[in-house]
Amino acid sequence: MDSLKFSLITGLSGAGKSQALQAFEDMGYYCVDNLPVPLLDRFITLCKNQPDNRPVAFILDIREKKFVSDFSEIVNKFEQEGVELEIIFLEATEEELLNRYRESRRLHPLAGEGGLEDAIVQEKEQLIPVRSAADMVVDTTETNIHEFKRFLLDLCHPRPRKRFTLALLSFGFKYGSPSNLDFLFDVRFLPNPHYHDELRPLTGLDSEIERFMSGFEDTDKYLERLKQFIGYSVDMYLETDKTALFIGLGCTGGRHRSVYLVEELKKYFETKNINVVSMHRDIERKTDKTG
Repeated sequence: MDSLKFSLITGLSGAGKSQALQAFEDMGYYCVDNLPVPLLDRFITLCKNQPDNRPVAFILDIREKKFVSDFSEIVNKFEQEGVELEIIFLEATEEELLNRYRESRRLHPLAGEGGLEDAIVQEKEQLIPVRSAADMVVDTTETNIHEFKRFLLDLCHPRPRKRFTLALLSFGFKYGSPSNLDFLFDVRFLPNPHYHDELRPLTGLDSEIERFMSGFEDTDKYLERLKQFIGYSVDMYLETDKTALFIGLGCTGGRHRSVYLVEELKKYFETKNINVVSMHRDIERKTDKTG
């Protein structure tokens, strides 16, 4: 099992720390914003006791009054606990930070009588030792939010298929079509096990349904074309900052044909180093004479 990894996101206010944390959340990290320094020991212990060894991303910055003065001690805590700490420092030009604050109308954490310009300069000076200790310094001046998230995804997950989720849903059209799908396929033209008395009580998870469905040439041909189309779509989506693709397959009742195809697709794409989840919305509904 890989060792537990902590990513500390810090840097100048307005440089994109919140957006960075969202990107890490999309990658499956456990994320915490503005962690109080006094809680750090307890936080590390709780994360170390996670059963799934889930990586952690957290923000510490100038909002926490003890952050700069205790920074060396903070880094030492992780060394003493024997866990990996990666420090990512975000910054932008003073002009860009001014523009962002003026557009958002947020208050700078160090804003006082000196105004916004002085607050930005003051923060930059205070964070010099933190910036010097960072594993990477990222200038976000010329990047938009989508480019920034894509950069972090590629930086932290050089094998992007590991961070991408293919979500497959079976459903029955008689109960309504699901919303928020990227692609929807109607498979009601395939042979229907419902019209066989011995198969009707079963579902697409049963081996008898698998044998029935795979015994038809049309089923095999359609399944192969689905694999090709979905595989190509996944490759295209991986070129964007999208982290999931939602695909629905519907038959009449959502118990046989669509369930079988979803499970076959899941088995296939799991061999392609892709994270796949399958869901069967209507599989528990009772059968009736309409199929």
